Amino acid sequence: MHKSRKFSFWIQGIKLPNRENNRFVEATLEIGSPAVPYLIKEIRSQDSSLIRSSLYSKLWKSLPNWARNRVHPPTSGAGTIPALAYTLGCLGHEARDAIPTLVRLLDDRERSVRYYAVWALGQIGATEVRSAISQLLRDNDTSVREQAKRALETIEFSDRNVARQ
Repeated sequence: MHKSRKFSFWIQGIKLPNRENNRFVEATLEIGSPAVPYLIKEIRSQDSSLIRSSLYSKLWKSLPNWARNRVHPPTSGAGTIPALAYTLGCLGHEARDAIPTLVRLLDDRERSVRYYAVWALGQIGATEVRSAISQLLRDNDTSVREQAKRALETIEFSDRNVARQ
C-alpha cells in the first residue's frame, strides 16, 4: 500500500495516455523496489505478439461482451510498455530484477519499446547485458542506436565509480 492505495493502482495509472500519468510515475518511484514485480507483470501482459496483432484485435472486437470481459484486450502498437520501461529505468539499481524482462524487449518490433528498454538497462547499470545492448548499435533506427551507445557509456561510467569506492 502507498498513500492508502494498492501498488497495482499506481502501476495502472502509468498507462494513462495523458500528463496525469506523471503523478503515477512519481508515486511508483516513491514506492521503489516493491513496485518492480508489478511493473514486470504489466509489461509481460502486453509483451505478446498475439495480443499486439491486428488479427487478435479484430477477433476480440467480434466477441460478445461476456467473452471480452474474460480475455485480455488487444494492445495496439507498443501499448504502454515504453512508459513502464521508463519507470523501471527511473528506479535505477532498485529495478535489477527487471533486467531479464527488459532484455527480451530489445528485440521488439516497435522502435519505442527497444529505445526505452535499452535506456532503462543503462539507468539500472546492467553490466551483465552489455553484449545484448551492443547488438542495438546496429539497429535500423538511429535513435535506438544512439540510445544503445549512451546506455553503454552510462554503464561504463557507473562501473568506474563503483570500482573507485
